[in-house]
Amino acid sequence: MRQIPASEARRALWILTVVYTLSFLDRQIISIMAEPIKRELHLADWQLGVLTGLAFAIFYTTASLPVARYADRANRPRLIAVALTIWSLFTAGAAFTTSFAQLVAMRFGVGLGEAGCTPPSHALIVDYFPREKRAGAIGFYNMGISLGTLLGLAVGGLVLDRVGWRTALVVVGLPGVPIAVLVAWLLREPRTHNARSAPRTASLWTIFSHLWEKRAFRWTLLGSSLGSLMAYSLGAFTAAFFLRGHGSELGVLAGRLDAATGFSVGTIGFLGLSLGIATGVSGAAGTLIGGRTTDRFARRGVNAYMLVAALCTVLAIPLFVLVLIIPSAWMALCVFLFANFTLSFGYPAPYAGVQALVTSEMRATASALLAFGINLVGLGLGPLSVGALSDVLFHRGFDTTESLRLALFGACAVGFLGALAAFRASRCYALDAVAD
Repeated sequence: MRQIPASEARRALWILTVVYTLSFLDRQIISIMAEPIKRELHLADWQLGVLTGLAFAIFYTTASLPVARYADRANRPRLIAVALTIWSLFTAGAAFTTSFAQLVAMRFGVGLGEAGCTPPSHALIVDYFPREKRAGAIGFYNMGISLGTLLGLAVGGLVLDRVGWRTALVVVGLPGVPIAVLVAWLLREPRTHNARSAPRTASLWTIFSHLWEKRAFRWTLLGSSLGSLMAYSLGAFTAAFFLRGHGSELGVLAGRLDAATGFSVGTIGFLGLSLGIATGVSGAAGTLIGGRTTDRFARRGVNAYMLVAALCTVLAIPLFVLVLIIPSAWMALCVFLFANFTLSFGYPAPYAGVQALVTSEMRATASALLAFGINLVGLGLGPLSVGALSDVLFHRGFDTTESLRLALFGACAVGFLGALAAFRASRCYALDAVAD
């Protein structure tokens, strides 16, 4: 490993954060388009759950492990650039679909491409920054979640209002291709060896067995997976819930915005802009401040990683419940801002914590194994299970708003179980951590 100047590390972190922003932009844009897509293609809520979760997660989780194994020996910047090109083209390609099956196929492709983003990015960040700064660096990188969601909701909603969801997908997807060229040109591989001559790293099963022997990893995986089920379910259906439960008030608020500023938006455009700003500002602030704060606590003991994650989840759950029961749309949006900040505060902690359990040659794979559980359970099953439960409740006599509200309450209950598991994980880190 060559010596890395601080300025180069900061530049690399900015580049990786831009890529991660595009990743979540392309991943999350479907959520603001869910209701128009549902109406045009005559879909049920469980099918929206497949589009926003399972269809993406199947290929994302399946491909992330072999991609991570390759990233532990390959040129990671080039791998990220290729991945960005793939998911951008599939996002734009979804604009030309005419059926549920075709949309699912495009989401498969987005998941396949994005599998090459986070594991090699985390491994690069760990190589660029010392342990005492990693949670802060990963927190900065995780701002891409909030910024990408902001752009997906705001830009997606505004473009959708004017030209429809198909054009919005093209507008969002295609810019990733030229940006991928810049990533390959500007981002440098800190490892000095050539990928072809790199020593063979431990097998996937060896690394998994090594991690599974550690109680800290088992509880971290369980807690993060259950917590992400809540987070991804809320992310997938919050816009749909607001449109169903507050549609008329949102139309009034959009009219007031037009009267006050001359900025004309429809109901979906106003909601996308509002949720995008709330998610982007609060989420970016939460992950950035949370990462740096976690670093400070972790200097006193590595158990701080999952303790922070657990506390943030416990504090965020009652706020999200309030979002679902407050009768006023603008008050619910305000509470949502604080709820999202609180939950985002704990996002960097699990990934930074897992890196303390492995040595350098296992880092990308360790990150991918954690992401595998988070995305398979959280992203894959979360939106699907909430959508399916909402459909069941609807057919038992609840209206579409109430059925979705109750299903999201269930997701919050699962999130609380995840917080308990995270508390348990925090008690195991001191024994299981390895020397850096």
